[in-house]
Parts: sequence; structure tokens; C-alpha cells
Amino acid sequence: MYRILKADLDKLYAVMAETMDVFLPVKNAGKTNFELWASGAEADLDTLKTVKSPKDVFFPQSETLYSCNREEGKLKITPEELCDRPFDSIEEMNDTLIRNWNRKVRGNDSVYVLGDMFFRCDYAPEILSRLNGQKHLIVGNHDSSWMTKVDASLYFKSVSTLLETSVGTSGATLCHYPLVTWRHQSKSYMIHGHIHNDTESDFWPLLCNNPRILNAGADINGFEPVTLEELIHNNEVFKKEYLKKISEEYTDC
Repeated sequence: MYRILKADLDKLYAVMAETMDVFLPVKNAGKTNFELWASGAEADLDTLKTVKSPKDVFFPQSETLYSCNREEGKLKITPEELCDRPFDSIEEMNDTLIRNWNRKVRGNDSVYVLGDMFFRCDYAPEILSRLNGQKHLIVGNHDSSWMTKVDASLYFKSVSTLLETSVGTSGATLCHYPLVTWRHQSKSYMIHGHIHNDTESDFWPLLCNNPRILNAGADINGFEPVTLEELIHNNEVFKKEYLKKISEEYTDC
């Protein structure tokens, strides 16, 4: 049996860390918990009971939801949070959305988020603190999963379920869910989220045939915040592409 002086243990940890992850009880700010050891960390072998259970490190509780569909005869499984978006991971999607947001939004710009800002997210404050602009939240059905843990007033200028406002010289009704009737509907806009890029639901023809109903979903707006003019243009393009596809399908029949 080999004996190692306590004063030399850091040298042993350093050698081990060259080829493997080394988890030790580490004292930080007066509290000791198991974590990944790094050079300079204070290993605490005298504390018998850490603040958090070692299971939190070695067997962390997590939940990833998956959806399945058949594609070309093969079963395809993807994290549900990706919603069939063109990203390989949640991290890539988040990084892209944050980068696109800050590229377009300046400090005093007002940004209206049409709901479902996050879905089962434990790090909402970290992301919200990185986003430029004066943010306004229109609450969606998934927002309850994170708003019970975060003081939204710290990050949003306003929080509403439905908002009637003006955008430039145009009136607008903002709601997470698409409405087929709203105040001044002949001369104002209805801006919504919720449906992503769904064109299969039975309500879609009503939305598609009304140019004043605008989908603010990231899926059809380049995964970036847009101005009203850009929003109108993107919806026109999306609806025209849908109608063209339907026309071609009928022609093939």
C-alpha cells in the first residue's frame, strides 16, 4: 500500500485529471459540494456531509422529451424542443436565436414576444439577461413552465395575455393564439404565435386567406426578430408558397 502526503494530493489530482474527469468534494465560498476538480480548486476531504447530495453530480435528474415519426421507412427520433427546426441540438438553436436577436435589436428597440418564450427551461434568466432591447411578453401556453420560477418584471417592460397597441401608424392586436376577429380588423393587424408553421389544422384556410392575420413565429421569420414590414412580407411569402404547393398537388391529381 502506498502512502501519499496530504500536501501532495493536488499533484495526484493533477496527474489523474490529465486522462480522466476527477470529481471531488470542493470547498467554494465556504460550502463544500462534489464537482469537477480543476487546478487551483480547494479539495475538502475533512467534510463528512456536503451541502448537496453527491447524487446531484453523479446521477443528475433531467428530462428530455422526444417525438417519433417515420421518414423514408425509418423511425426518426428528435428532441421535442427542436420542433423539427433546422438545428442539430438545443444548444445550437439557443445560440442562433440569441445571436440573431442581438444582431437586429438595439438597446432602445421594443420587442414583442408572442408567447412560449421558453419551454421547460431552467436557465431563463441567463438568456433573458443577454437579450437587447425593451422586451414585452404576450404570455403563451408553455410560459407557465418557467414563469413560476422567474420574476418576469425584472426582464420585461410589460406582461400581457392580449395587447392592443400601435406599430408605427398601424393598429395591432397581439395574442399568442390566432384570432379570426378583433377590434378594427379591417384596418389593423392581428399578430399571433402558437401554431409554428402549421398548415394542416382546419383553421389554417381562415388564416391563410386573411392578409391582416400575421404569424410572428420564428419558424417563418428566419428565427430572428422582425419589423412589421418584414413580418408582413414573410407571411405573404409563406402563404404564397403554401397556395402554390396546394395548386401543384391538385394539378398532379
